Amino acid sequence: MKLVNMFSRAPRVIQYEAASAFFDLNIKEGQKVSPHVLKLIEHVETLKSHKVEIPDELVIDRILHSLSKIKAYVQFRVNFNMQDKKVSLDELHKMLVQAERDMGLSVSTTKDVLNVNQKSKGTFKKSGKKGKKRTPNRNSAKTYEASTSKPKYSAPSGDKCHYCCGVGHWKRNCSKYLGDIKAGKVTPVGPPPSKDKGKEKQV
Repeated sequence: MKLVNMFSRAPRVIQYEAASAFFDLNIKEGQKVSPHVLKLIEHVETLKSHKVEIPDELVIDRILHSLSKIKAYVQFRVNFNMQDKKVSLDELHKMLVQAERDMGLSVSTTKDVLNVNQKSKGTFKKSGKKGKKRTPNRNSAKTYEASTSKPKYSAPSGDKCHYCCGVGHWKRNCSKYLGDIKAGKVTPVGPPPSKDKGKEKQV
């Protein structure tokens, strides 16, 4: 029996702890308002069970003051006091929960993450350099035409073109052949002409 009395908490200790928590407890950033308000009301009920009566108006003032660290609730407190409306603790609890939803405080963590991501993206766009646009690939006909439009060597005067049967030029230098390639009528065969100096074999 002596051990039970030694380790049991005295009513005066319970009363003191409940009173201290009631007057010291304040909401934290990112904390939901409902558990906070219910915790304060719980301390009030504990005090009542020990015959310590706290008027509801004082409890309401304490609850509103405990929210003063969150700027969004400061305006709520101002509006509440301006209305001079008498409400019960349960009604105040519901009003604060609804205000939390209206102000979007219940998803503050998600919003903070989105804001950080948006800021980082904006910084990247400002500091980043625009890349150079890639030049589109040319088709084989235009490449072949560019390489053969200005030949460095001409055919001997007696050589015959195997494309138009004309004399004095090769097929690779034939204007008709090059024109047909440009028009898409003919597909060039073989690689572009070699750039090596000296006489080349006829195509």
